[in-house]
Amino acid sequence: MNDPTSSRANPMHAVPANRVALLHALAFAALRLSVAQLDEFSVRLSNALAAHTSVLEGNAAIACRHAAVNLDAHRATFHKFVAECLQESLLQAAQSTADHGMAPVASGAMDLSLLNFEAMESRVLLDNLSQALDAFHRDSLTALSLRIASWLDSDAIGIAQNPFRSEIFLCGVSAAWLKFDHGGEAHRIVMQQMRPEVFLSLDTIWQELNDELVSRGVLPDLETTYRKRIVDIDMATPSIDVRLRAWLAPEGVLNIIDARVTALMERMCVHLLRNEAIPERVRKLLFRMRDPLTRLALVDTAFILNENHAVRRLLQEIMDAGLGDDATAAPGHLLYRMLESIVTRTETAVAALAGTAIPEQSTFEALGKELKATVEQFHRRVQPKLAAQCEQAVREEEQSHAHALARADVFERIENGEVPAFLEDFLLGQWTRVLAFGHGARNTKPDVLPMVLNVMDELVWSVQPKSELDARKDLVSRLPNMLAMLNAWLNVIKWNGPERDAFFTDLAERHAGTMRAPIASSPRQKLELRMNTVQKASEHQLTRRAREQQQAALVGFTPLLDRLGPKSWMEFVRNNGTRVNCRLLWISPQRGRFIFVVPATEVLFTLSDEALAQALHANRANAIASNTLIGRAFDDALQDLGIK
Repeated sequence: MNDPTSSRANPMHAVPANRVALLHALAFAALRLSVAQLDEFSVRLSNALAAHTSVLEGNAAIACRHAAVNLDAHRATFHKFVAECLQESLLQAAQSTADHGMAPVASGAMDLSLLNFEAMESRVLLDNLSQALDAFHRDSLTALSLRIASWLDSDAIGIAQNPFRSEIFLCGVSAAWLKFDHGGEAHRIVMQQMRPEVFLSLDTIWQELNDELVSRGVLPDLETTYRKRIVDIDMATPSIDVRLRAWLAPEGVLNIIDARVTALMERMCVHLLRNEAIPERVRKLLFRMRDPLTRLALVDTAFILNENHAVRRLLQEIMDAGLGDDATAAPGHLLYRMLESIVTRTETAVAALAGTAIPEQSTFEALGKELKATVEQFHRRVQPKLAAQCEQAVREEEQSHAHALARADVFERIENGEVPAFLEDFLLGQWTRVLAFGHGARNTKPDVLPMVLNVMDELVWSVQPKSELDARKDLVSRLPNMLAMLNAWLNVIKWNGPERDAFFTDLAERHAGTMRAPIASSPRQKLELRMNTVQKASEHQLTRRAREQQQAALVGFTPLLDRLGPKSWMEFVRNNGTRVNCRLLWISPQRGRFIFVVPATEVLFTLSDEALAQALHANRANAIASNTLIGRAFDDALQDLGIK
């Protein structure tokens, strides 16, 4: 079917020559401003390549290092190629906008039908970079788009048609590097570095072009108008289901517009391929499914509109299972073989469709069940290791909780700064182990915790100055029993050796001094003693505050941790900078321990809730909502197509 919106009601008319000339003049101005930045841009690019080399391995590291060295050695040549390619890119874009400025914006996606996976991957990378650069200073670019549209007397020019959008500059630099260095691997690595902080300062260029148009009287009061327009926008956004139905079939569910289905499916596939959380080999499998899924959607739009459609569920199962694939796993890995088989049979099933016949969903339901069975087989295989690790994790969780309570007990006694340093070290280093035992045994041996807390309190009391004779006599009478209890518990935790001997030597000296009648201190000595006490108390307060601030910073991740459940996916950053998807297999009863598996290697590892929150805070971990990947891809596709 033809899209009734594919032509304008008003006929096109030619853009006046003087208006075309201004676009060309702006293109040369953009070129001049770009060339002025090439020295700084080259330095940033060289530094980025040098830094990136350290996280790469093998041929990729060699290619990256070569690119950095080549750029440093032949910078003038690179600048020459950039200037040439940017001039060609900018002038072509300006002429294209002049030629088509009065034409309607195509309601569709970029044509990807003739691209192989490598070309598609390159196109997706360029698209990613363009979006990041466009978004970095979107206000300047949006203003420029509106002014160019006004100058050409057209309502068809948005950011995607702006001849000075970041994509035009990226294409120019990309073409320049291919002239400068013909290595394909180096080109891909170089283009990956074109982040806003490395690339040309496009905002400076866009601002200059805006100023030039303002000087010619083109929308000088745009900011006021633009802000009012933003305020007037209704922020309520219909659901994705409503938006899909309204766009695909504006005249009812029986009048699907084929061109819109095709455009939507192409953009949806682009967003799936752009999602780096999906392993590369699985993205290649999804790329193979692009054409079959588009063909299916054309005869059965329920695939798009119904989340419970059998093929939609199968695609979800493929992506959910595929998140566990990893480049370190051999192509013959059981899970990958099954994924490849499922994709091949899906292609065959769709290819067998006759005309406009809607496929039987049972075929695809059977494929989904096969894939689920393979995943369950994997889970059964790691079950013995998981059971042992669960027991260990529960013990660790209990011990960690008991140790935290023990440290809190100790800090409560020492935070006033009046406890001698040697005793503080002992309580924090050794007696917390005794207290942790008491906290851990509260249910089975409820008398232990009060007993060891009392020993600690008596020990702290014993080293405090005693000005009264009765207090000193009391110490003498209580000391033997206290020391006996102290030694007994230190034997339980097996703390022996020179450190124990040194502690008791210091303790004996302190007790001997405490038992003597106090000598009157001078005002200066009293002041020094008081200052030392205050300083120690202040240090403890700072330590406590730092700990509280650290915990407060992690509190924001608590809701995310609470949403995690068995079979959730998380992406982790390895020490070498590479990423790996891991599946959550088990959560401890107190949600203090999480056991993950690396599916490709079947390695299990345990993280505490604090360690996981710290990884999230440091951007070394990221939750993957696998059940929303398809819906988000459709939503992003609608955004690309201008359907809000």
